Amino acid sequence: MSKSLQLEFSSGKFSEYSSTAKEGFVEQNKGFKKFHDSVKGELLSASVRDSKIGQQICLVIKDEENDYCYTNIPLYDNKNQIGSYAESLITYISSLSKGTKLELSGYNFKPDDSKYSKIGVSIKVDGNKIERTLSASYYNKKGEFVKGDIPALVFEEDPLTKKKMPTLVSIAEKEKFLKTYLAENLKRLEYVKDDSVQKPAGDKPQISNKVPTATPEQAFAPVDNLNDDEFEDLPF
Repeated sequence: MSKSLQLEFSSGKFSEYSSTAKEGFVEQNKGFKKFHDSVKGELLSASVRDSKIGQQICLVIKDEENDYCYTNIPLYDNKNQIGSYAESLITYISSLSKGTKLELSGYNFKPDDSKYSKIGVSIKVDGNKIERTLSASYYNKKGEFVKGDIPALVFEEDPLTKKKMPTLVSIAEKEKFLKTYLAENLKRLEYVKDDSVQKPAGDKPQISNKVPTATPEQAFAPVDNLNDDEFEDLPF
């Protein structure tokens, strides 16, 4: 049996859709959804796939009930930039291999001492939380540059709004780095014919810059944290 799981932006949970009422599902809009705090099982493959709400990183995970879980994480946000969840996943992806026993969780919460939300994913392998293999470059509160692997966003004051906004050049540099790193790792994680995994429907898409088209209900909420702070440890 296979099932499709969609990472929900607002909660960080994975939703499973059904057109009919089922045990454990709650009615939402014109259908029913069951929410999962995490997805646990064996990683079989990973790829970028097209969907009705834009391109998504799809992890095929064989869960403990031997179901094939097509676990989808949006690649882009509604500004057509790499989304917070996708960027977080990319920082772990070099540590993942086919056959890895993992538990994937999403999070979206606002610490009491911060005006910004923490958004991303957390991964455990064999029951132990793994560390990121990429770090972010950023400017700290003193304006000092802290070098990491991922290029930092550079902020400049907009002449009209007088607000500091990331420059297009720095956005493009960061996006190129993340896409290149993702593409390199997907080469070893992609589905191949001899693998004992159910092949996802449709052709393998390429990572593109196409703006996602979605209904208001499907659209991803905007990320208002434009400070590219260093990734911090989470309480779980």
